[in-house]
Amino acid sequence: MNNNILRDVVLPDILGNDTKEILYWEGKKLFTNFLDEIQNEEELINFFENSGFGQLEVKKSATKHFEFILSGDIVISRLQAEHPEFDLETGFLCEFVQTITNSYCISSINLKSKSVVISIDIDHKSEVK
Repeated sequence: MNNNILRDVVLPDILGNDTKEILYWEGKKLFTNFLDEIQNEEELINFFENSGFGQLEVKKSATKHFEFILSGDIVISRLQAEHPEFDLETGFLCEFVQTITNSYCISSINLKSKSVVISIDIDHKSEVK
């Protein structure tokens, strides 16, 4: 069975209205399973490629904001789904930024025709304990 079918048809059917939230939090949890393997942006990019999430580009890496571009054939294919979601990837990226900055983060997703822009805002006033 194709992963796209699982992500875009089966999981939403099982999870219903909670799909986005559950996948986001599962993405955050998933990152913690790979803490030893992903210590920097290069390792993050390689992980995304090797795991089939798509091609990841770090568009902006600043003190208060990160911006990632997710693209590639798998992303273009998933964007054609009736209700495409990239919350698993967003949660994963948010947890990465939260881990390297030791600060709470807020994320947003912007779907484009051939890519997904994932923005992470960092709240340095609220330190992760």
